[in-house]
Amino acid sequence: SAAPQPLSAQPVTISEEEMMRYDLETPAVWSALSEFGLDLLKTARQEGEGTLLSPLSAALALSMAANGADGETLDQFREVLGDGASLEALNVSCSALMKLYGGLGGSTECSIANSLWTDPEGRMQEDFVGRCSGIFDAQVFQEDLSAPVIVPALNSWVSDHTAGMIPQIIQRPFGEDAAALMVNALYLKNTWAAKFDPSDTITRDFTRADGTAEPLDFLQHFSRSLTYLQSGSDEGVLLPYDDGRLGFLAVLPDGELDAWLETLDGDTLPALLAAAEEERVLLRLPKFEAEWGGELSDALAAMGLETAFDSGRADFSALGTAPDGPLY
Repeated sequence: SAAPQPLSAQPVTISEEEMMRYDLETPAVWSALSEFGLDLLKTARQEGEGTLLSPLSAALALSMAANGADGETLDQFREVLGDGASLEALNVSCSALMKLYGGLGGSTECSIANSLWTDPEGRMQEDFVGRCSGIFDAQVFQEDLSAPVIVPALNSWVSDHTAGMIPQIIQRPFGEDAAALMVNALYLKNTWAAKFDPSDTITRDFTRADGTAEPLDFLQHFSRSLTYLQSGSDEGVLLPYDDGRLGFLAVLPDGELDAWLETLDGDTLPALLAAAEEERVLLRLPKFEAEWGGELSDALAAMGLETAFDSGRADFSALGTAPDGPLY
C-alpha cells in the first residue's frame, strides 16, 4: 500500500510570553487532569472487569480536538479536561506534560506520539492543523479514511510508536462520513527502583473479586522499607521506578474496589499519597498481564462532554467541515 500523504500546514507554536502567562495555571490544570483520569476510570469500568487505560493519552487526543471546538462544545472540553481553564492554559499544560514525560531519567523509556489523519474530502482549518503539529507535535497525514488502505497505514503507525505492543487498533476502514482522526500512542517501559529477587517468587492462591481462586506467581519484598498508605482499613503501597518520578500504586481495599474508587477525586488521591509513610512491610504482589480495549464516547458524555458527540449540537467549526455537513 502507498504511504499516507504527509500534509503540511504552518505549525502554530506557543510563544515564550504565552508560556509564562499561562504557566501559573498549569498546576491547577494538572490537578484537573488527575481528576479527569480518575473519573474516566470510574466511568469506563464495567463491574467485575479489569480496565487498563491511559488518561494522559485520552487527555492529549481530546485536547487536540478541543482546539477545533467552539461555543458550548469548547466550554465542555474546558470544563471536563481543565475544570474551566482557558484553551490556552490547557495547551500550555499539555505541552509541558509532554516535555516532562519526554525527559524522565533512569532506565525509563517513554514515548508519546500524536497524529492527525484527515480525509481528502474534508476541509480542515489551516490553524487547527497547525496547532496539532505545533503544540502537540502531531504528525499530519492525508488518507482516504473509508478506503482499505487506512487499516494497514494506521495500524503500522500505532505499532511503530508502541514498540509493537499494540499491533492493531482498527480492523476495518471508517465510514464514508469520517473526516478526521486524532490519534495518540503511548509506550512506557520502567524498571523498579528496588528490584524483586526472582528467587523469592512463590506460587500462592489469588482470590478474585467473584470469590474464585487460582494459583499465581507472587513477587515478594521481605521486611523492606516502602511507602505505605493506610486509610481506615484500606491499605496500599507505592513502588517507585528508577527514574525517580513515576511509581506503581498497588491498593488492597477493605471492601469492593468500585466503592473505594468512588472515595477518590483529584484532591483525595494526592492527600493519600502525601500522608503515606515509610514503613517496613512484607509485600506479596501477584504477577499479572492486563489488556483492554474499549469505547470511551459514552463515558466521556456521562462526564459532561455531551455536545461533542451530538450531531445536531456539536460545534467543530474551528476544526473544519465535511462534505455532508458539520463535524461531530
